Amino acid sequence: IFKSKMRLSLFIFALFCLFSVSLCRYNSITVNNSVKNVAAYPNFGLGISNGAFNDILSDFVFPDVVKAIEGVAAELPPYCCYDDVEVKHVHLMFQNLALPSTTIEVSGNTSSSSFGVAFDLDVDFQFQFFLRLCVHDDPFGGGCSTLFGCKGDIDLYIDTSVDFTIVVEVDQNGFPSLTAHDVAFNLALPQMVGLCSTFKDGINAAIPSINQNVNEKLGPAINSALASALSKLSQTITVNDVFDINWALSLESGTQTTGMGFVGEIDVVLNQQNNTIAPFVPVNPLPNILTILPANNIGLSLTDSLFNNTVILIN
Repeated sequence: IFKSKMRLSLFIFALFCLFSVSLCRYNSITVNNSVKNVAAYPNFGLGISNGAFNDILSDFVFPDVVKAIEGVAAELPPYCCYDDVEVKHVHLMFQNLALPSTTIEVSGNTSSSSFGVAFDLDVDFQFQFFLRLCVHDDPFGGGCSTLFGCKGDIDLYIDTSVDFTIVVEVDQNGFPSLTAHDVAFNLALPQMVGLCSTFKDGINAAIPSINQNVNEKLGPAINSALASALSKLSQTITVNDVFDINWALSLESGTQTTGMGFVGEIDVVLNQQNNTIAPFVPVNPLPNILTILPANNIGLSLTDSLFNNTVILIN
């Protein structure tokens, strides 16, 4: 029964490979019976168009950003105050803190070139609260005199943008490298409705320093996250005791004006035949996946050699 199920699973996998060949099919196959075959050409290509990147951002990334901001908004305290601010008896009070979800706007787009895929992301929202800065000048009562006219409902319009370019490279072992270049963060408050000049001047003076500090840390943080994600990839995928799958990218992988493409070789390793690599290899090159890739799509190209190597497992 186990053997029958194994054959059925392998047959289904083979059918998947066969249908995947529809984008790029070659009937000319060469057989190499050496222990380790070296393919004349890559046998798979995966392309991600700029439109597909934009769809991924819109469908998955942007909603998560909105949820994160809404999560921060839900944790805001209804009231907070500070005594002895800079000077004794000076009182700073915030009330009704809010980040209305209706004001959150997340947008962005991607574009690509031979250098890499450029991301331009923008997050805008409003921060609303009641503010009062005052001094306790009545030692016998609870009076507090407003300072510098800093009292009233405040509405801060906050705009943030992040730009960076992801560069794709492949090392000598066929493993991908993704690095972020030209990382630029910018925080701006184009409107500070109701805010007194004392706080406006302080915020405007602090923004350049904030941008500088974030820019110094953001690039390394993005590259660390990319490296961490790639470190979880293995070029050997253990399927079962019958076969493994090895993969390696070629130097043809990279970016063009249409998007990002990964080209390389997938080997079926026959574990019960002294780890021999299945023999079929393509003799014709795949077309450039980014040239034939339909707009707004993710495309996959496979050669018949991969299908034929899978059929060996069924036999």
